[in-house]
Amino acid sequence: MKGVKGVKSVKENIGVPATVKQTRRINRRANYTLSPISYPLSKAFTLVELLISLSILAIIMVAAGIALDASVANYQVNKDMSDAVIKANQAIARITADLRCATAVATSEPNSQCTMITASGDDITYLFNQNEKKIYLVNNSTSESHILCGNICSAVFDRATAIGDAGLEYVKSVQIILTVSSGNFTQ
Repeated sequence: MKGVKGVKSVKENIGVPATVKQTRRINRRANYTLSPISYPLSKAFTLVELLISLSILAIIMVAAGIALDASVANYQVNKDMSDAVIKANQAIARITADLRCATAVATSEPNSQCTMITASGDDITYLFNQNEKKIYLVNNSTSESHILCGNICSAVFDRATAIGDAGLEYVKSVQIILTVSSGNFTQ
């Protein structure tokens, strides 16, 4: 290699004989063999920890689902009861309005009905039908009847009577008591 210009021998380049340099290259390649990788202790989750956390999450989600289902069912029951109570209140408001304006109220009849003569002269009866659980508005002049309210378990028209100046009995006040039902609940 001395005869070639610009090229130095390996010996001159590093100061080590060429055979030693080639040996180092072979040894470096031999050091790169596959071996098990060892990591320092890491902060990652193990499979067991993940399974435990998934189990806890599943338990929480089942409990939340059961609570949500119960809440929806309870809401529906309350809504049905609320609708029935609103209809009963509307029926009481109508009966009360007719009683306040009535010119005469029957004194001797069952507590499940209330007959009166309205301010317009109509002869009407509010009648509770126990079998159908409904209150009917019956026009006694025309024999027409209309359902005023449903979902009624019991209806009582409690009359307080008094004796007038002419010695005739008259209705002083009427207390209306309705028991409303919806599903398995009554109020």
